[in-house]
Amino acid sequence: MVISFIIAGRDTTSAALTWFFWLISCNFHVEKEILNEIMMEDPKGSVYDEVKDMAYTHASLCESMRLYPPVPADTKEAAGDDVLPDGTVVKKGMRSHINLMQLGERRICGVKTGHISSQRDGWRGMKVMGI
Repeated sequence: MVISFIIAGRDTTSAALTWFFWLISCNFHVEKEILNEIMMEDPKGSVYDEVKDMAYTHASLCESMRLYPPVPADTKEAAGDDVLPDGTVVKKGMRSHINLMQLGERRICGVKTGHISSQRDGWRGMKVMGI
């Protein structure tokens, strides 16, 4: 179990960082903002203090994981009988598939947007794959 956790953590971290750096390479304005944020930090401060105040970098990483989640889908199995709030009966052993990639879908009302809304805290006007 511990080995699975370590491997899963390594794989999901590498997937998240791969998409993050790929998106940065496609969006020079985001790269410029992140570099500006890094350059504003005090080089003599602790690494934790530097990173915790990097709001744009944090928002950019969160936005990249929304667009390309490191775990795009997950399946859960009911441990026991239950009833959902809407009255749906769930029996022990029933499975539910959660498509996280669909939850972060880049569509608004079924129309491909081509970019992210300027109201988002991060990748303003970002170009994404497949749009």
